[in-house]
Amino acid sequence: MQSKTGDLQEVERYAKHAIKNGADAIVSLPPPGVADEKLLLEYYQKVGRMTELPLIVQTQENMSVDLVVQIFKTVPNFRHVKDEANIGGGALQRITEIRKRTNDEVKVFSGQGVRTMITEMELGFLRSLSHRGPGGCVRSRV
Repeated sequence: MQSKTGDLQEVERYAKHAIKNGADAIVSLPPPGVADEKLLLEYYQKVGRMTELPLIVQTQENMSVDLVVQIFKTVPNFRHVKDEANIGGGALQRITEIRKRTNDEVKVFSGQGVRTMITEMELGFLRSLSHRGPGGCVRSRV
């Protein structure tokens, strides 16, 4: 499940649909145009309360490691991040800090494709989740 609009009613509708259809987790992008980390934290807290399914936060743009850690501390079902933020050197530079500051309880997915997959796996990424265009994502596990 993934909503690109950030509309909480739509997100809740998708979450209920995911539960009804046996989804293993939900993925949520940040709402478009929102950069304030306090508002992003509140958004993910609301999304996390919509379901007991594991929440995968898909970071974008300038979402900081501090924000990822705050989501971890306040959203019980958040245990995975698809880290695509470009702040702090990008995912390859951020994974060590995310893992350390969450006691390795937040598992990190990559979305960079095969260009950096071997390095990602060496650093401890759980999987690579790359968008392949219409129809979904490709999952890889090494």
